This record gives sequence, C-alpha cells and structure tokens, in this order.
Amino acid sequence: MPDGSLEETPDTTTLLELLKKMPIDRPVALSILRDGKTMEISSMRSTAQFSGYVQPEARPEPRTIKMAPDGSGDCRTLDGAMLLARPGDTVLIAYPGKGMTYGSFQIIRDNLTVRSEDPANRAVVGQILVFGLSGVKLTDLKFQAPQVIWPGVQILGSKDVTVKNCVFSGYVKAVTISGSDRKSTRLNSSHIPLSRTPS
Repeated sequence: MPDGSLEETPDTTTLLELLKKMPIDRPVALSILRDGKTMEISSMRSTAQFSGYVQPEARPEPRTIKMAPDGSGDCRTLDGAMLLARPGDTVLIAYPGKGMTYGSFQIIRDNLTVRSEDPANRAVVGQILVFGLSGVKLTDLKFQAPQVIWPGVQILGSKDVTVKNCVFSGYVKAVTISGSDRKSTRLNSSHIPLSRTPS
C-alpha cells in the first residue's frame, strides 16, 4: 500500500475493498500468488470515464439480423448479433423455447433496434445493458428476473432510448436510468417501479 504496508486479500470482497484504497496519483506494486507462483504487477487507479463505444459506419441499407440458438438465423448468440450489427440495424431475437431465458447482454451499437422475432412468442431475456449509447430501441421483449436485485434494463450515460411493448416480471426495479438524458428516454411497457437517478 502507499504507506508501505502489506495487505492480504484472501477473497474477492477483500480485494475490491483494498483496490478502492489505491491512490490515483501514483502506482502501487501488487503481488499475485496463484498455483504456487507469484506474479508482480504495478497498477494505478484511473479517473478516466467511459465515453461510449467506437461506432462503425452505418450500412447504406440497414440490415435485419436474426439471432437463433438453433442455427436458423445469422448467429446463435446475442453477443454474436452485437458483433454483426451496425448502427441503424435491427436484431430479431428468436423465441428460445418454453421455460428458456436468454441471459444478460450489453448493446454496443447506436441507433439499434432489438426486438422479438415474433411478438406473439416473445423472446425472454434476463437483462439488457445500454451504456453510453443513443437511439436504442427495445420492443416486444419479455424480461424475466434471474435475480431480483437486477433491473431488467439498465440505461447509463445514454440518450434517445425507447423501451416499448415490453413485459417485465419479478423485478424490484424494472428499468434504471442514471447519467442519461431522461427527457429523451421513452417508456411504454408493462413493468413495475422505475428508478431514475440524477444525470
């Protein structure tokens, strides 16, 4: 530590608390012991803030990308769909099957529409993260809480986000909005309490 003291971190919680004490202005030497081997690294806290994803150019004609785990679409995973997508595209999510839920995933493209392929059989997802983006539209999805502490949609540092015709089940907070342009965030869904924190 900065004062020259040694600190042991036998678990993740202790490690995270220790990292919070690291100085911003100078590096700290860390020794990581794993499988009987020691690795020495130097680390320093950063005050940089996330400013959003680098966006590729939009296509001349927006593309519709189908995500289906059975291989009948353009990709099998939600992360794969994000890698294929460009700003202005639409991602269709296939119904995963009775009792099945897609997990948490993060949208990384501006002006992207994500919706169920069939609104009558909504794709069921655990959580969607929208960080540092604009123009994102989420429609005709069903959100089922994998853990009640999670929000279904987490919007951070974003603007012009639309959540429409979505159903939320099992959440304490269905949608959380923080550090975002709240006036341009549109919600028209069946959900339980919304949490907004100051921009």
